[in-house]
Amino acid sequence: ALLPWPRFEVDPIESQLAAPSRTLLTILALRERHPEADFAWIIGSDLLEELPHWYRWPELREGLRFLVIGRDGHRPPLPEGGDFVVRDLALPDISSSAIRAALARGEDTAAWLPAGTRRWLARNPGRYR
Repeated sequence: ALLPWPRFEVDPIESQLAAPSRTLLTILALRERHPEADFAWIIGSDLLEELPHWYRWPELREGLRFLVIGRDGHRPPLPEGGDFVVRDLALPDISSSAIRAALARGEDTAAWLPAGTRRWLARNPGRYR
């Protein structure tokens, strides 16, 4: 999925952490593993309204830049505080939650996911849930 962006890296650290998954705990673990790196959390604009309810939100927003990817017609206000960069990109009009639900139901995701990503998911069932 990241082939067009060679400077991006996927780190499997979240799969190595204890459940439940929490963004703050993932970022803290990444900073410990990669102290030289600056991290930004990429989210869809459809999640902006949920951010103030995330685990330890005040601590998270003070220590992390959020790259907000706009979705057509969905631009709620930014939460108070924090460091936000907003970019409107041409993305499929579907959320990651909807893609996970479609995968769980065994539905075709070709309209939303590149072939390489679908092959990886087929080889690694249950990794994207």
